[in-house]
Amino acid sequence: MENKLPKTKYLASKALIQALANSELMLVHSTEYGLDIEREELKILTEAKEAFDNDLWSKEIEVEFWLVYKKLAKLIYPVTIDSLNASQETVIKQPSPIQRLFRMKRRNTIAKRSVQLYTVLAISTMFVMLIIHVYFSIGTIRLNRIQKCDARTAEIDLRHDELMLITSSEMKNQSAENETERLKSELFEIDDEKKSNIKLLEEWLFTFKRVLLIYDNDKLKKEKISIEEEESFGPPDPNTEMHSVIETIQEAQNYVLILGLYILPLFFGLLGALAFVLRDLVMQTKKMVFSKEANINYTLRLILGTLAGLAVGLFWSDIKQQDSFIMITSLSPLIVAFLAGLSVEYVFSGIEKIVSNFIKNGVNTKK
Repeated sequence: MENKLPKTKYLASKALIQALANSELMLVHSTEYGLDIEREELKILTEAKEAFDNDLWSKEIEVEFWLVYKKLAKLIYPVTIDSLNASQETVIKQPSPIQRLFRMKRRNTIAKRSVQLYTVLAISTMFVMLIIHVYFSIGTIRLNRIQKCDARTAEIDLRHDELMLITSSEMKNQSAENETERLKSELFEIDDEKKSNIKLLEEWLFTFKRVLLIYDNDKLKKEKISIEEEESFGPPDPNTEMHSVIETIQEAQNYVLILGLYILPLFFGLLGALAFVLRDLVMQTKKMVFSKEANINYTLRLILGTLAGLAVGLFWSDIKQQDSFIMITSLSPLIVAFLAGLSVEYVFSGIEKIVSNFIKNGVNTKK
């Protein structure tokens, strides 16, 4: 009598075990949102779970299970298993010291943690950008005031020359002499205002250099002490003073240019990308379609938004020279950088179309 080998038992795979757990998650979601499920389909899912628990799994049960699983996945679409898992809290198995302190037993959902992360990032970006923008505005205002003082001084000099011709003629005019005296006093006031603005501009430059670590604190103190010592010896040489003023103004203009065309557009582009991410997070969490993989898209979005903002600053002067960008030239580069970060996909798709059209025109010209 031949010995027969025992029939191999049909076992469920790891993927199938995970699908059984996912089917319960989809059932809960569809029930809570009032989605229609056939009674027969519910019966197949419950029988499958019972067969697995009692170690009675078979091919027939698996076939029926996968067919119902497919229908259930279509029923809850665009919600997926990944998005449902992202909205589920998890049990903390190895709590950190902070979690032990607050006796936290469950970890926040992935969606909530992502919202907290991007919210903190947006607030931090706005805070840093606000500081830079205020500092940039202070430097710009002081440069504009110095420029206005120079323009008014030129007007006064021109008017003074005209009045001198009138007063030197045979027919002297008392009103012209009075106006001459008034212009002289105004000229002294403008000169004092210009000197005070230049002094404030020097302090603005010292702060900028200290932040960028161009000069250390000891070197800055030595420069200030040397300036004070030179002033204590008497009035400075006019040529040396004029050279120092011109150097200060030109250096401040360079730093204002760097902040306005490179640093601030970069932050505005990042802020625009963050605004898109937060708005999209609201929609995805509301519809329960947010998944862990969305963080990859958001990270790339932030990088592209920053690049778009930087590109606006780099090519702003070239864009203004193009007649086809009349509407854009009326806007500030910071506004354009924010819009570029907010709608970065349209920016790069537009650039790709321009490049492709340029290549096509070049090929047609050669032919």
